[in-house]
Amino acid sequence: EPTSTTTDLVPFTPSGWTNPIVAMAYSGKTGEGPLSVSVPTYIGYAFHNEGPDDISDEIDIWVYLYLDGVLVARSRWTGRTAGQIGWVSEWSGLYEVVNVTPGTHTLKIVVDPTDLVLETNEDNNVFEKEFTWKTGPVPP
Repeated sequence: EPTSTTTDLVPFTPSGWTNPIVAMAYSGKTGEGPLSVSVPTYIGYAFHNEGPDDISDEIDIWVYLYLDGVLVARSRWTGRTAGQIGWVSEWSGLYEVVNVTPGTHTLKIVVDPTDLVLETNEDNNVFEKEFTWKTGPVPP
């Protein structure tokens, strides 16, 4: 059952990030860098509760990550206070889920895709961005 609070879950750009989704070729980086199918990809994504009300810890908040429309990862949080951020800083399981080929691909996050949280705006839960993967080594 959806909650009855006035919350608003939205993709969020943390300090030091360029967007709510970042993809890097090296662990420990916070910006975006060149990507290659020859080395691991580390993906970060974030959201926050922009609404004035808290979300109970009894409510699951899901965030889905897609590559070219294919669900590749799901993350779950329980509750969020007003203004509180949730994020994954370095998910590295992309190559275990899909075969990434050289070229441009779209990463997308959907916050609360199961609509368990009643929000003041249900139309701002998605962020997507294109990234380009090449081949070969990636300079640090």
